[in-house]
Amino acid sequence: MSYVESESSPADLAAEAEQRAKDILYKVGELLRRQAEVHARFSKSQQQDPRSPDLAPLSDIIEEINRIVGALGRQRTELLDGLPIILDARGQLDIVAEQLARDAKLVERVKDRLRRVTLTIATAERVLTRVATLLA
Repeated sequence: MSYVESESSPADLAAEAEQRAKDILYKVGELLRRQAEVHARFSKSQQQDPRSPDLAPLSDIIEEINRIVGALGRQRTELLDGLPIILDARGQLDIVAEQLARDAKLVERVKDRLRRVTLTIATAERVLTRVATLLA
């Protein structure tokens, strides 16, 4: 159960925000890898038959992946914007939960952003499933 769905500590919220920021980067990478596969299929189909009926669905999925990647990038920026963040020596995010605990408005804003990120990641999962079906 996520912090968004329960009333846990600010430390839990900070941990979930950090994890979601990582999840977003992973999902963007996965989407871009799959998009490269779709693009290769598109190029091959276009080379074989420039009027192939397969081109439209491939083009549509490429555009949809672009929209989702953009949305995830924006949401990651929004999620981390205004949070008390420290980068450790390895460049890893560390959200300072003590400061987060003092700002109820920030907590609510982060919870709302986590909800939106969760929905966008679910959309990304559905698109990846469609891509897998399309490429099968």
